[in-house]
Amino acid sequence: MLQDKSLAGPTDAALRERNTRSVAFSLPAIRLHHALLAGILVLGLALGVLRLHPFTAAYGDEARFLMLAESVLFHGDYTLPSAQGLVAEHQYPPGIPALFAFSMWLTGTGDPLASAIVPAKLAVLLIYLAGLVLLYSLLARYASRWLALAVTLAAAIHPLATSMATEPMSDAPFLAACIATLWLLDRAGKPGNSEYAWVESGLLWAALAGLAVGLAANIRLLGVILLPVGLLYLLIMRRKRAALLFLVLGFLTLLPWNLYNVLAPAVDSEGGSVGVYVGSIAAIDLYTPGASVPVLADYFNRVLYNVRTYGLLLSSVILAQPWREIPGVLGGAWAGKLDVGFSLILAIMIVPGLVIGILRKQWLLLLYLAAMQLVLLVWPFVQQRYALPIQPFLWFYLLLGVEWLVAQTPIPWRRWATAGMSMLFVGAFVFLLTINVTQGVQAFARRNAANMAAFYKQSNSQWANYFDAGRWAANHSEPDAILLVRKPYLSYLFDDRVAVSPLWSSNPQDWPAYLDDNRVEYVVEDAFTWSDATQRFLRPALAAYPDRFELVYQTAAPVTRVWRYLGND
Repeated sequence: MLQDKSLAGPTDAALRERNTRSVAFSLPAIRLHHALLAGILVLGLALGVLRLHPFTAAYGDEARFLMLAESVLFHGDYTLPSAQGLVAEHQYPPGIPALFAFSMWLTGTGDPLASAIVPAKLAVLLIYLAGLVLLYSLLARYASRWLALAVTLAAAIHPLATSMATEPMSDAPFLAACIATLWLLDRAGKPGNSEYAWVESGLLWAALAGLAVGLAANIRLLGVILLPVGLLYLLIMRRKRAALLFLVLGFLTLLPWNLYNVLAPAVDSEGGSVGVYVGSIAAIDLYTPGASVPVLADYFNRVLYNVRTYGLLLSSVILAQPWREIPGVLGGAWAGKLDVGFSLILAIMIVPGLVIGILRKQWLLLLYLAAMQLVLLVWPFVQQRYALPIQPFLWFYLLLGVEWLVAQTPIPWRRWATAGMSMLFVGAFVFLLTINVTQGVQAFARRNAANMAAFYKQSNSQWANYFDAGRWAANHSEPDAILLVRKPYLSYLFDDRVAVSPLWSSNPQDWPAYLDDNRVEYVVEDAFTWSDATQRFLRPALAAYPDRFELVYQTAAPVTRVWRYLGND
């Protein structure tokens, strides 16, 4: 058993005592920390305001959330428009649509639907900033206030965090809900003294944490992972009654959405129950789930791929890869080498922090980090934004590890080591802030663009041409015309057109019936290089039936085409 006291450091109890000792001795320090926290929040708000333009990223989820909010607010149901009429939604739980419906009601927006984008973004930003307050409060119980402030600052100025905190998406609110749940669980496991038995026993905090699990899961179904995390933590802390109460209330809050999906099942594969998400993990080909039976080697290959991908993304998730923002200087092969090198260095520096966390018995944070990391490794989709729920905690253990490494420096050199590390991380924060401000200024300069095509023209020609082609199809068709595009919900949001996704079948014979059943009139053939779906599915059908498709419009390079489907004539 390792007994190095410098490694183990102070216990959590000692940290809490140090951070909450009498006001008479610590009031100036508390005021300073609170003032710095307020400054961080103001900075985060300013960075977010720079990005409050009336356009969105091109995920498609943001449009779907807003469409569901429109359904809730104006129609009193939970449906989406489709080629077959209104269909009940079963994939996305109602947390984010309810939030956006409230923001639309509060601001009188939503007609047209695109007018609700900025209020929805502002709602997401405010929730994320509230989550940062709880993040600081939570981490200050596990380390010094200065370290907690540093992590909070990193979470406030990282470009990934700011970009997701200013999109009408679930990522930033989900992180805030996770932090709130951890904050409550921490108090349920270590409630402290109180004149009220329910508070002193942790039962009040456990009950609130159970409700918070339901909130997180209704924002994103991944929130169910907080239930086993919290249960195991409370059992480790020997809070059996609190664990039971947390489990019961957490289960009850998860029940309505899953019962909704069981009792009124979806008509397609896009159900939102826990079972459907487990089925997604079990799929090999995401476009044709169930086409083949997965074997252990398939999961092993997926985990290896995800480890490699997220490992290389570590330098981006933590440092935002500032070397890639220097065009013509560190591009190409050098940028890739720096990605690998810094990711490896960061991983090595995080390990001592994790060891310290184990020695200090920081079970709650470690269980959460391990559970979320496990989901990332087995989940079939890989995107940088999926790492947002663990980003602040990677920073926490990075700084905790660095703090210990500096403490191991021989005393004559310790002051120099402290100064060197401080300058290194100040530089890292400056890079993060510079990249964030640069991206924000660029977004602010494009806020008055005429449409999505104009908004993306300078930053991404593939997306600009895609939106240009979709807008042409919308302007040259009847209001009830059905389009086939890669991102159908964005067509509804910005062009007021119902659209369908491509058929995920490489057999051209399957396409005519699909297009006829959905009454498709125009087909957009995109030029995206980030996916092979168009080359794999759509183009074989276009080549197989040249007499059924008429080319009516195409953009400049990268060429995006609009085809009129003649099968309905």
